[in-house]
Amino acid sequence: MDDVAKILVDYGREIFTAEKFSAAELMRRLEPMLEKRQLQKSGNGGLARIAIIVDSAIGDFILTSPCLRELRRLYPVSHITLICDERVRDMAAACPYVDEVAVGPADFLEHDFAYSYPLMVQFIASHHLIERRFDMAFVCSVYVQAYLLAYIMGARRRIAARAPYYMSVPWGSREEWDGFITDWLPIAADACHIVDRHLAVFDAMLYSPVADRSIEAWTDQAATERAQEMLRDAGLLSENGAAYRLIAVSVGGTVRNKQWPVASYAQLLQRILIQQARTRFLLVGGSGDSGAASYMAGALPRGRVYDFTGRLKLTETVAVINECSMYIGNDTGPAHIAAACGVPVLEPNCWPREIPLQPWSFPVSFAPYQVPSVVVLAERALDDCRQMSGRLSGCNHSDEQHCIATITVRHVLEGFRLLCQMMAQGDSTVHYI
Repeated sequence: MDDVAKILVDYGREIFTAEKFSAAELMRRLEPMLEKRQLQKSGNGGLARIAIIVDSAIGDFILTSPCLRELRRLYPVSHITLICDERVRDMAAACPYVDEVAVGPADFLEHDFAYSYPLMVQFIASHHLIERRFDMAFVCSVYVQAYLLAYIMGARRRIAARAPYYMSVPWGSREEWDGFITDWLPIAADACHIVDRHLAVFDAMLYSPVADRSIEAWTDQAATERAQEMLRDAGLLSENGAAYRLIAVSVGGTVRNKQWPVASYAQLLQRILIQQARTRFLLVGGSGDSGAASYMAGALPRGRVYDFTGRLKLTETVAVINECSMYIGNDTGPAHIAAACGVPVLEPNCWPREIPLQPWSFPVSFAPYQVPSVVVLAERALDDCRQMSGRLSGCNHSDEQHCIATITVRHVLEGFRLLCQMMAQGDSTVHYI
């Protein structure tokens, strides 16, 4: 559809020259062409083609997994296309609920608009999404750029639950961006967690709550076999199961203010080993976490910690964490993988204890879901973080280890003991200490 692409490209040049975006103007230009091509009309009068746009980071992707399961249950014979980004490519390929996956560049929905707009136009063209004549597009994202993506790919109906109030619009007004969605469905007042906000779309369509709200992290047989082979080669897995108590540990992440200092992690694991000699720690994460993992491996006794950072595909990380009895680490992708595998989570968090948690606060809305969990909050707010400045992460300094650095090893060790008690008692709630 070269004529549609030309409109999108030409308008892109205009908005970045003027630094002004108007959703109404874009729609005014596109509507006649969409009507002429009948792109927003059903291809066969039914629901043959459905797209679902999901959040792109690893943890966010896992938190939308029940939406994919529910979509397949509601539309068992439709052709479902999953739209995500390259960071979750291999896990998306293992998803049993979709027919195909359209993969875009990393961050293309959550990045700065001047960066994301041309990427979206290129993505739509390269995957021929306009020609698909989607009957419906479900938007399970907190980024308003996903609203625009659903519109310009020509979906006849664009369905979403209204994004949380803290997500700003890049240019223009919120009302204009909201106009890209045809069907706004309500969110229940008690839907605090992002999983429940995403599922609000399906709750409203069914007029009753979705029965199965569990999250999933998908892997495949090849990834499982390779992960188990690596664990056996390290002497951590025998034919009868785990030879030791395995704990997955992730000390990295993409945002600095969510990273508890690696030296503190090393001290914590040393103290756990004093109490539990048959525990072994598996360091997981991407290649960017290898430096911190190397420090950890050098700080602990030989043979007690094993570095898997940068060595595993995402599906293999799922398989490794699935062999563990606990996850200790930052609020990042592996934490949500652990929750999806039913593995209890201990998480240091940058939210200061002196600031009351709200329903939309990140430690609440992105808490480990439906598993025994202890979230250890920062001891205090530093500097300007007492005012919060509208940031719902709890700490205003995203580029440094700021408030989270006030958490003591003693405090996280208390959280570890509490989590062990919760596991013994079958307590699957989230405790904030």
